[in-house]
Amino acid sequence: MDELAKKVQEKYIEDLTSKYPLHRFLILFMVIFFMLTYQNGNVDIYNILNQTSLKEVFDFQGGVLSGLSMLQLMQALIISLILNSSHKKINFSIFNRLILIGNSNGYIAKIHEKYKSLKRNDAYDFFLIKEIDNKITDKKACLRVKVINSEIIFSLLFCILWSFHISAVNIVSMFSLLLLWFYVQWDIYKFYTSDFFPLYVAKQYLLDEPIVATEGFHD
Repeated sequence: MDELAKKVQEKYIEDLTSKYPLHRFLILFMVIFFMLTYQNGNVDIYNILNQTSLKEVFDFQGGVLSGLSMLQLMQALIISLILNSSHKKINFSIFNRLILIGNSNGYIAKIHEKYKSLKRNDAYDFFLIKEIDNKITDKKACLRVKVINSEIIFSLLFCILWSFHISAVNIVSMFSLLLLWFYVQWDIYKFYTSDFFPLYVAKQYLLDEPIVATEGFHD
């Protein structure tokens, strides 16, 4: 019976984490932490970091999170979902603009000209596509990590803005996070265009399928 219960628990955790990625739990935790801290009247980031011990953060019996109500949990879930949706839209919008500025169509045309001069062999193309697919999978994993970092920074920035408190530490923290977030957006774009996109173009060309500059990012 214990073995069955353990397997059911493992299956539940696997299904939950596949539908709700682990970094979203971190974001939910951040939202709950700042929500409860602000409600207790502490709105200065320096004071929050200085006065909150690790024991208080992780102690669910008598720590910061011990007073969490079901209503507050529901509010935090809604906020974290809104943050996820907002980040996706803003992230995609910035990426699409950078792609337009970067003249991806000109790059695609150059790649087409390069591959036209090469001799084609169906058997060789098949193995080449398989190899490219493996590389694309690895690059997508790296790209995913960068997008996750972007979402975490975006959510933390929101949590600090949420305090509606003006202090030197809060302002410096917000601007630092904002600059870091924009840097991550640029890093995502550079990684996509230099590491991922050439592989994607090669695969689509070998498959004789249309090439859409942003398709790999939106997958």
